[in-house]
Amino acid sequence: MFLLLCCQTERKTALDEQGRRVVFAYRALNNLVLTFRMTMQTSSDSNLNVLNFLIDNADEAELSLSESIQIASGGWHTLVLREDGTVWAFGENRYYQLGYDSGEDIGGLSAESGVLHQVTGIDNVAAIAAGGLHSLALKTDGTVWSWGSNEYYELGREVTDVCGHDDFGEDLLCSMIPGRVEGLSDVVAIAAGRKHSFAITRDGNVWGWGSNRLGELGNSEAGRVNVMTSVQAEGLSDVIQVQGGEGSAAALKRDGTVWIWGTSHNGEGAPSVPTEIPDFTDVILIDAKFGHTLALKNDGTVWVWGSSFSYSFGIDGYEDGDTRIPQQIETLSDITKVAVGYYFNFVVNNEGDVWCWGNNSYDMLGIEGAEEMYGTLPDIAPEPFTDIKLIDAGYYYGVMVKNDDTIWTWGENFGGSGNNTIPYQLSFE
Repeated sequence: MFLLLCCQTERKTALDEQGRRVVFAYRALNNLVLTFRMTMQTSSDSNLNVLNFLIDNADEAELSLSESIQIASGGWHTLVLREDGTVWAFGENRYYQLGYDSGEDIGGLSAESGVLHQVTGIDNVAAIAAGGLHSLALKTDGTVWSWGSNEYYELGREVTDVCGHDDFGEDLLCSMIPGRVEGLSDVVAIAAGRKHSFAITRDGNVWGWGSNRLGELGNSEAGRVNVMTSVQAEGLSDVIQVQGGEGSAAALKRDGTVWIWGTSHNGEGAPSVPTEIPDFTDVILIDAKFGHTLALKNDGTVWVWGSSFSYSFGIDGYEDGDTRIPQQIETLSDITKVAVGYYFNFVVNNEGDVWCWGNNSYDMLGIEGAEEMYGTLPDIAPEPFTDIKLIDAGYYYGVMVKNDDTIWTWGENFGGSGNNTIPYQLSFE
């Protein structure tokens, strides 16, 4: 995602239709019911009842520290949020997106592949999001903090550190130390796109900053420029999740509808202001990163739209093209989690197994011996892709958290973000 994972937890208890007591962790952002979706013993109808119950009580919930490890993968770096509210990171660090000095010029790369280092200068974090070259954190007081590259004002604040130069010789600015994003408060969810950032406030409104050159902020009055001060996405309310892509964005509303904007990878003729996808409802999770979007419905089905380059759709007949009309991946069912990479995908079913498909040019599918362009249809991944709690993807790598809270990564080893085909376990410094 570039995802922002879930933000806060407050224990809520609901009864399913069979009278069983099922405890869910309410999350005010994208994982509304997801981490525990739907505990697999409940029917889809009762799951929808629970989802509505949690949404109805959202305004009463307070931000708090996460009850379990969370992950957020960006371009070539990953953030990890621990239960004590501290943030850790690994991967590329050329723009200080890891939040510490690697000891190399201009931030350098993560010095030790497979080792997580703590982000300095921030604590009491409830949620994280990783963008192309920048990072975001939501603190328990509802404020948003940022660090990394500020080339497109994606940090939402003034910075002075120079991390390089563009093609015209202009300074590229960045920040190693997390700083507060100006003008935002009472935030309950965050997300990071490749060059832009989003926040959802408690009233359900979406605010964005950073690049708007492709209309990715959803505000027609902001102009096709880089925007440092957050602007409100037009026509949106009651939003529970937002995702930033590569020049595009998508939002999920409380009523299960999905709204898209931005002219890149939402299909030809995509709108520059938020527009509802017609006849598409009952969605509980979206992931929109680079070239396409996945949506998970309450019945466990997975839908896709955007660019189908490199078999990213997982559907016969969609090998290379664009569409804004969601298409069901009919070979998938009982899915609980979805993750989008650079034209490749992961989904997790209700037994904790991982299915993958799409681009495999850097072994990011984690299947030994798989072809570079793996094929059109999802395939189940072998060990150690079992008992999965969370999964995410960056440009050319993947990250997962197993039920025992161990963290694993695989794919391209650019700056320590992966290690070729076979997943290996990460450790904290």
